[in-house]
Amino acid sequence: MAGNSCLYLPGFFATAAFTWLWSLRRSPRTLVAEGAVLIACAAVVAGVLAPFGTSRAILSLQSATGLEVSGTPPGFTAAGTALAVYTILTWDVGVMCAQLSLLRRSISLMWVPVVMNLVLARVRPWTVGDFTHQWVTDVARGHPVAIFSALAIPALATALVLVTRFPRGPRLTGRNQMPGGHPCGPIPMR
Repeated sequence: MAGNSCLYLPGFFATAAFTWLWSLRRSPRTLVAEGAVLIACAAVVAGVLAPFGTSRAILSLQSATGLEVSGTPPGFTAAGTALAVYTILTWDVGVMCAQLSLLRRSISLMWVPVVMNLVLARVRPWTVGDFTHQWVTDVARGHPVAIFSALAIPALATALVLVTRFPRGPRLTGRNQMPGGHPCGPIPMR
C-alpha cells in the first residue's frame, strides 16, 4: 500500500488462493496437521527474511505516511511472531470457513472467523482499521492500484468459487452441448 506493489496486500491475495485450493476437500485432521507444519515453516522463513525486509518496510511506511520512525526496530520477537501467526491463522480459517460454507450451503461455521477477527482486532487494533481506511481513501482519490486491488477481490473470489463448483470446468449437456459429442465441439485429430 506504499506504492511498491501492483496489488494492495499481495500476500493476503496469494494466501487466500493458496489456502482455498490447498484445503479443498481435505479432512479437518489433515488440515490441522499440514496447516501446523506450513505455518511453522512460514514463521521460520519470515524469521530468516525479517532483517532484510524490516528496513524496506520502514522506508515504505515513512514514504507513504510522512511519519518519522525513530529507534531501533525490535527485530524478530516472540510477541511479534505470535501476532503474525495469529493473523495468518485468522485469515486462513476465514478462507476455509467461507469455502465450507459454499460447499455445505450453510453459513453456520462463519462464527469461527468472526470471533477470531474480534480477538485479532483487540490484540492488534491497527490491523484492519488502518489499512481499510487507507485503501478506501486511495480508491476515492482514484489511485489505480487501490482500484485494481479492490476489483481483484471479487474477481479472485469468483475464480475460487468456480474452481470449487466446477473442478474440471462447467459441463454442457443436452441442448447446450456442441456437435461432435464433446462440450467444446469436435476434437480434431492431428
